[in-house]
Amino acid sequence: MSEAAARQWFISCGRGIQGLLANELKALGVVGVQEKNGGVACRDDLEAAYRICLWSRLASRVLMPLRTFSVKSPEDLYQGAYSIDWGQHFTADNSFIVDFSGTGAGIDHTRYGAQRVKDAVVDYFRARDGRRPDVQADWPDIRLNARLHRERVVLSLDFSGESLHQRQYRQRGTVAPLKENLAAALLMRAGWPDPSYAALVDPMCGSGTLLIEAAMMSADVAPGLGRLKHGFEHWHGHRPELWRQLLDEAKTRREQGLAGDLPLFVGYDHHERAIEAASLNIEAAGVDECIRLRQ
Repeated sequence: MSEAAARQWFISCGRGIQGLLANELKALGVVGVQEKNGGVACRDDLEAAYRICLWSRLASRVLMPLRTFSVKSPEDLYQGAYSIDWGQHFTADNSFIVDFSGTGAGIDHTRYGAQRVKDAVVDYFRARDGRRPDVQADWPDIRLNARLHRERVVLSLDFSGESLHQRQYRQRGTVAPLKENLAAALLMRAGWPDPSYAALVDPMCGSGTLLIEAAMMSADVAPGLGRLKHGFEHWHGHRPELWRQLLDEAKTRREQGLAGDLPLFVGYDHHERAIEAASLNIEAAGVDECIRLRQ
């Protein structure tokens, strides 16, 4: 990686698993890894960001910071967002949404903060092109992330789109289902996968998340392989050929992993509906050949 190609990234995750995430990113070959509050920062190239989106089992979001600026009023927020050259990143034909976190500097509600950033982006395109991009809450082309903390805002492009814990194999849930990246963290804390472990048994498997994540880890299945969409696909800097290359590599590894010798995976649950949900999810994840369910 050349220094010119390097970018700053922030990989968010659940509370308390930054250390696990940092180790995972290093294992993926990511450089410049530093644990931070709420996630891990790194400085690496575009390919590294793609790999994190595809292979991280712990990350929630992959954020590419565009600008950090001081905010002492709502107008400062608007002007800071307006000053970004949004045309370098997407067009007025793309839909977008703004996720905003934090309060202060006259911004007492996250919806108000998101509204001011949205207004700035819309006004930028209206002034430049005479038309504006649409705001779309569900499956937008572009997702922006703004975080206000101590009168400073970091405004980022969200590479992940929907949260990365959504592997999109969940066809049906149960009461209080376990998040996929939290299940992966629990498994990693327990030392999974380990060649000395011959089996994994979940006596209260619910919708099967723990079993699925364990099987995917053992079979070398990339957790992002089943996702239908990522947040970078409409970004002007996206390199489709590089992304396809990484997808093809992941598909080959999945095929080889599922064909290898895998541990025994068994799930039990007293409730028939839980077993039905787990069966659907396991099949959607493509690991139904190596997991057995019992009621």
